[in-house]
Amino acid sequence: MLQEYPFSPTGAHPEVLLPKVDAVMVGLARQNKNGELELFVTTTTLNGEEILTFPGGKVENETPEEAAMRELYEEVGVKELKDLQFVAFADLPPRDGKTKMRVMGFVTTRWTGTPHSKKPEEVTLSGFMTREKVAYYMDKLHQNNKDMLDAFDLVKQMVQTKVITFPPEVPVHATTFPNDVPIVD
Repeated sequence: MLQEYPFSPTGAHPEVLLPKVDAVMVGLARQNKNGELELFVTTTTLNGEEILTFPGGKVENETPEEAAMRELYEEVGVKELKDLQFVAFADLPPRDGKTKMRVMGFVTTRWTGTPHSKKPEEVTLSGFMTREKVAYYMDKLHQNNKDMLDAFDLVKQMVQTKVITFPPEVPVHATTFPNDVPIVD
């Protein structure tokens, strides 16, 4: 279940104590040529099942923001994240079967590099997807947890309320990246 906060938990209210953050996930956001929101997603294996997820990983003796930047570079080759925005906290099922993971979710529309899976042998799918495409693949993978769709809705709301904006120097249709995956029925 996603937990929204109406403030930036890392800077706007330093007096607020944050829960321990075990991991981060980051949505790279862009608009396609139709003006639809797309987020970069990939697959991973969780408890023996393949699921869709956003790039991310564990926080290792660093701030959540530093972990987000490191993980995005390690997983999808992008760096120099700008305007990293907090989206929500989520408690994810345990990978070890014992302890839930507290995940801090971020989104950004500005980065350097072309997003691609740096470990293609570990993923079957990666690329920018609309909410509808994510829902389609979640159905194909029998993924019942709807946090991915909830996160999409939160990011869309952030775009609509101008909490996040797209860089003016990048055309709306943007580039089609090499790992973008078409839907095949």
